[in-house]
Amino acid sequence: MKLNLKLLLSWAAGLALLASSSTRAAESAALQQIKQDGKIRLGMYLGFEGLSFSQRGKTIGLEVSLADLLCEELSKDLGREVKAEIVNQEWAQIIQELRAGKHHAAFSAV
Repeated sequence: MKLNLKLLLSWAAGLALLASSSTRAAESAALQQIKQDGKIRLGMYLGFEGLSFSQRGKTIGLEVSLADLLCEELSKDLGREVKAEIVNQEWAQIIQELRAGKHHAAFSAV
């Protein structure tokens, strides 16, 4: 099961990073910023119970767990600890805000 999650995570992370920029230079700049800051901004609608939501002041759900796995893999690849900064984003604007650079990647059933 862990191998399948890693495969899914790798695919999702690659797709999300490609969707967030139109050129290879922009991708490189985003990865450099992630490495420099030690965090990746993830646009996520926190209204999908089970996927991503807040409960008792804590952000939880499947997509939050995937974000944690993404950070583990990025930490290994970039050679430093990377933490997720979850940006609560209205679902209808999540792609628009991704393209505008508000976050590095988008989760929430996209």
